Amino acid sequence: MATYLEARNLLAPYVDNGVAVTDTARIDQRIDEAQRRLIDQYNFLSRREESARTELIWQTGGTTGSPTTGNLILDNLDATKNMILALWREENNQLDLAQGLENKAYSYIERNINNEVERERKTAYEALTVNSQNTFGGMVGRVGLETLVQYRMPVSRIQSYVNRAYQQAIDQHNFISRRENLASNSITYNTLTSNTAQFDSLLPDEVVRLLALSNIVTDNGADGAGLKAQAFELIERNITSSVERTRSAAAGTEGRLHNELSGGLQIPTARLTQFLSQAATEAGAHYDFLARREDYSSGAKPNPFPYEVLRPLVESYIATTAGAIDVAGAKKQEAFSIIERNLMAGVEAARRQTVGDEGRLHNELPEGVRIPTSRLSTYLSQAGIDATAHYNFLARREDYAGNPAPNPFTFEIRKKLVESYIATSAGGLDAATALKG
Repeated sequence: MATYLEARNLLAPYVDNGVAVTDTARIDQRIDEAQRRLIDQYNFLSRREESARTELIWQTGGTTGSPTTGNLILDNLDATKNMILALWREENNQLDLAQGLENKAYSYIERNINNEVERERKTAYEALTVNSQNTFGGMVGRVGLETLVQYRMPVSRIQSYVNRAYQQAIDQHNFISRRENLASNSITYNTLTSNTAQFDSLLPDEVVRLLALSNIVTDNGADGAGLKAQAFELIERNITSSVERTRSAAAGTEGRLHNELSGGLQIPTARLTQFLSQAATEAGAHYDFLARREDYSSGAKPNPFPYEVLRPLVESYIATTAGAIDVAGAKKQEAFSIIERNLMAGVEAARRQTVGDEGRLHNELPEGVRIPTSRLSTYLSQAGIDATAHYNFLARREDYAGNPAPNPFTFEIRKKLVESYIATSAGGLDAATALKG
C-alpha cells in the first residue's frame, strides 16, 4: 500500500508537461480529481452482487488523512495514473484519447475488485466443502464452486438457491408420495441455516444440487428444465426404492403377496390387508354356500383359509381394479374350485375314519364317501326294519317257523338294502329292485 507522499512522487511526472515536483498544489489537485472519479466508479461497481465491496467515501485531497501521514483512499496507482493522464487529455481537448485512458483506469478497478471478490468467495466455498455433501454447508460450497460464473455469487445467494432447491425437492416428494402405489410419509420443509444440517435421506445431495443448478441456470436466462427433470426422476426413483424395500420386508401374508404377485410391490400393504379381509369373507360365504349341500355338510370351515385360496381372490380384486374383468373372473373361479376341493377332501377324509357299519359303507360302497354319515345311519336303520319285516313275512310259513329274527341282520344283508336305497334315490329302480330281491 502506497502512502500519499509516495503516490505523489510517483504520479507527479504524469500530471502535466513540465510540472515541477515541487508544485504540490497542482499535483494534489490532479490526484484529488482522479481519486474522486475512481471512487465513484468503484462504488458503482461494488453495488453489484457479483462484485460487492464496502463503499468508499471520497474526501477532499483523495487521501485518508493528512498527506504527510495518510494513504490514497483508493490504493491503485495504475488506475490513478491513467485517470490523471485522461484528465490532462481532457484539458487539451483530446477527448478520444481521454476516453480510452479513462476506460483503462476503470478496467483496473473492475479487475482488482473481481480478483478480490472471487478469491474471497472461492476460499469461503472451499471452507464449506469440509462438511459432508449431504449437509447444507457442504452443498452450498459445492454449488458455489460449480456455478461456472467465476465465484461471483456470494455465499448468502448460494444458500438461498440451496434452500429453494431443497423446498422444491420436498414439494415434489410430497406430490409423488400422495399416490397410493408410492405412498410414504410427507416431509416438512424448514429453512436450513446450520452448515451441518442434513438433507432428508430420500432427498440426497445430488437431487438438491441439480435443482439448485437448474434455478441458477434459469435465473441467468438459460434452460434449466433438463436439470430439473433429472432431479425429479431421482426423487421418484428414491421413493420407489424406499417404498418397495419396505414392502418386500413386510411380514405375514401381505409380505408374501408383495413378493409373489406381479406388481405386488406397487400395492400398499394396507390395501393388501383390505383385500385379504375381503377374500376371507368371500371365501367363507362360498364355503357356506357349498356346505348347505348334504354331501358337503359335515366339514369344518377353515379359519383362516389357506394362502392358495386367498391369493387368487386377491388377484381377482387387483384385476378388477385394473379393468381386466375376464382375468378377475378366472381367478375367482380358481379360488372357488380350491375351496370346493379342500372341502370335499376334508369331508371325505373324515368319513373314511368313521367307525361302525357307517364307516364300512363309506369305504366299501362306490362313492360311499360322498354320502353323509347321517344318511347312511338312516339307511341302515331302514334296512334293519325292511329285513325284519321280510323275515317275519317268511316266518309265517310253517316250513320257516320257529327261528327268531336276527338282531342285527348281517352286514351283507343291510349293505345290499342300503345300496338299493341309494340306487332308488338316484333313479335306478331296476338296480334297486335287483339289489333288494
